[in-house]
Amino acid sequence: DAALDLTVNFTKRGQWGPIISSLFLFGQANINSTVRIMKAMFPESDKSKPVHQRRITRYLGGLMGLGFLMSRLARAMGGDDDDGISNYDKLSENKRDTHLVFYLPGIGKFLTLPVTFGYQLFYTMGSVLSDMAVGRATNSEAFKRIADSSLQNFFLVGGGGSGIIELTPSVFK
Repeated sequence: DAALDLTVNFTKRGQWGPIISSLFLFGQANINSTVRIMKAMFPESDKSKPVHQRRITRYLGGLMGLGFLMSRLARAMGGDDDDGISNYDKLSENKRDTHLVFYLPGIGKFLTLPVTFGYQLFYTMGSVLSDMAVGRATNSEAFKRIADSSLQNFFLVGGGGSGIIELTPSVFK
């Protein structure tokens, strides 16, 4: 059991698990990972709460700081194109918000590594703050990106789509 609890345990299912999994691709895994993250953020034991919450708050704050720092470094190191637009800004918002982006100076390309699902929201917040700091995102754009990240990380319907299509179960898409 301990080995199963190290990551998302795909064998844990409630009464609705099979139905959700048949309608939404990776639905049960999404629910299990969200529960796991919420349990990490809000432990049940009163004895460990203060220490645990300080630790997880530092971790999540560190992810935000990492998102901000990685964005600033990649933007600074990646240089600009002939039009004065940062090469980093040419990457899609989704790529910048969900991946660690490293500029490889000798090659002149970006290396991207995905951030752990669920915790991407906090990394996205840092990336968005960096974009706002350099004038590449307005308040409304920042809000939209953070809301999309929340949907993509914690809800079955995902985010970034258009209305009813996002609410349609995967089996009908």
